[in-house]
Amino acid sequence: MVRQVRFFYEALRRMRPGIPLLHLFGRMKLQKRTSTYADFCKNKAACLFATDVASRGLDFPAVDWVVQVDCPESLATYIHRVGRTARYTSAGKATLFLLRSESEFVGQLNASKLPAKKMAVKRNKMLDITPKLESIVAANTDVKHLAQRAVVSYLKAVHLFADKEVFNLREIDIGKLAHSYGLPSAPRVKFPAAGGIKAIKVAKVKAQNEFGYVPRKNENDLRGKIELEQDDDEDLLRVKRTARDLLDDTNASEIPRIVGSPGRTKEKLKILSSGVTRKTEARHVQFDESGERNL
Repeated sequence: MVRQVRFFYEALRRMRPGIPLLHLFGRMKLQKRTSTYADFCKNKAACLFATDVASRGLDFPAVDWVVQVDCPESLATYIHRVGRTARYTSAGKATLFLLRSESEFVGQLNASKLPAKKMAVKRNKMLDITPKLESIVAANTDVKHLAQRAVVSYLKAVHLFADKEVFNLREIDIGKLAHSYGLPSAPRVKFPAAGGIKAIKVAKVKAQNEFGYVPRKNENDLRGKIELEQDDDEDLLRVKRTARDLLDDTNASEIPRIVGSPGRTKEKLKILSSGVTRKTEARHVQFDESGERNL
């Protein structure tokens, strides 16, 4: 996933691990992708963070390890990922990190004659980078933004994956997931509603009932329009009100009548109210020495 790749690259390169770090994803410009590929191939030791764009059509020579930090969506994706190592007569290794709720994927691998064995983790060899990651996220606004978007993107992807025997969103502790990205708390996530177009139509009908108007046969005669605005994170229903709505909500006695001839846009309009008539006669007004008006 693009946001995960960008976050881990930006965060880990600030830790200066001692080897060159590179990143590769589909949204990069062709020239940048080409130069990144060439740099990775010519380096004797390097670490490349990449999306699934690197799992197909690219031949990386002498790749020792392929590390998958998330469960692939399908067996085909898994095969393409691990296929970046052990090219031709070369040897290679692949590691896959899974959540407990994703252990069903191991059964799918064994059933497809792709045996996978569980590796025991040596606790004394582990290095906790969480405090350092938290300090980097707190000190860099851009990295924090990437971390938040990466968490949201991952959760939405799990929500949309078809294989629900492997990907169960309810089994994910969102708070711990956000903490692993160095965030103090989990970002707000709004998942897309199921039902597609049908759900959108139902939402429109509910909004029409709520705001108290019924659509007519001619859509141009609607007193208001409901629009569904889609953002990266939220779907908002907004009612746009026309001038006619504003007139209906205002007391008619408080609105001055406006009289004008139709079709003449530049003609002056005469406002009818108390003390003002349609036709006024021009006449001279005289005042005496004391300033009083002579009638």
